[in-house]
Amino acid sequence: MKITNYSVFILAIVFIFTSCKQDQGKSSDVDTTGLHHHAEGSGAPIIVIHGGPGLGSEYIAPHFKGLSETYKVIYFDQRNSGQSPLDTDSTKVSLTGFIDDIELIRKHYNEDKVAILAHSWGGLLGMKYALEYPDKVSHLILMSSNAADVSLNNQANIKLANQMSADDIEARTKIMRTEAFINQNPRAYEELMSIGFSYQFADRNLVDKLELKLPDDFGKKSQQLSFLYKDLTNYNFTESLKDLQAPTLLLYGLKDPLTPYALNSLSQIIPHNTIKAIDDAGHFPFIEKPQETISTIQSFVK
Repeated sequence: MKITNYSVFILAIVFIFTSCKQDQGKSSDVDTTGLHHHAEGSGAPIIVIHGGPGLGSEYIAPHFKGLSETYKVIYFDQRNSGQSPLDTDSTKVSLTGFIDDIELIRKHYNEDKVAILAHSWGGLLGMKYALEYPDKVSHLILMSSNAADVSLNNQANIKLANQMSADDIEARTKIMRTEAFINQNPRAYEELMSIGFSYQFADRNLVDKLELKLPDDFGKKSQQLSFLYKDLTNYNFTESLKDLQAPTLLLYGLKDPLTPYALNSLSQIIPHNTIKAIDDAGHFPFIEKPQETISTIQSFVK
């Protein structure tokens, strides 16, 4: 069953807008950065940039415990995402503002150089940050990253939408008509996203391991994230990547619908790149092939 252009647009929108006690080796807070963040482990620093926008780092952090055994892994929730506070200043909701936030996190932890581990939409931020702050990035890991050309990402979204079964399309439609969804209940958003994300797994049954914990104010934050729309509808900084200085790992699951578009494009333009394509894994290789994913990252950064 084919999907109309309007349905593809709705699918894309769902994917897009979609002080604590300290434990040993872990700290968490919201401070002058204005963002929720914490660090796990010790060693060379790695800043993790989550996907979304709007998801927060909780869906990814539990799967990288092995990485924090040898590195200091820094997680943060992007502006108006996850547990970061609602920010109504629309001037900061832009690609430039989000890149500035990464720099705030680096300065907060007083790290001279950091490795950047960026997933999905976070890959755009990771690439942009590495281009703007080349002397601050030791390594760049792009894991299932979006392409630097919006037209390629749109093609991947269409391919993904066209794979959906009639039953799942009907289920999504029913959810979007429920009172819970209309009232912006985060549980309704989680149910909707789980259906869509399941098509980005090699094994759809593993989507249950993707712990989507959307905050109660997810709807309000998503409304603020709509200000990103102007930056996300028309971009192509592919040529700029020729100047990327950081050694870059392109880590992709071969069953991810995005891989043929993003990996081919990025591998041809980024000068110092290493490719790791993981069999029987999709958009979330850290869930489907956790050991292979972590060991690949460790070897690359080491």
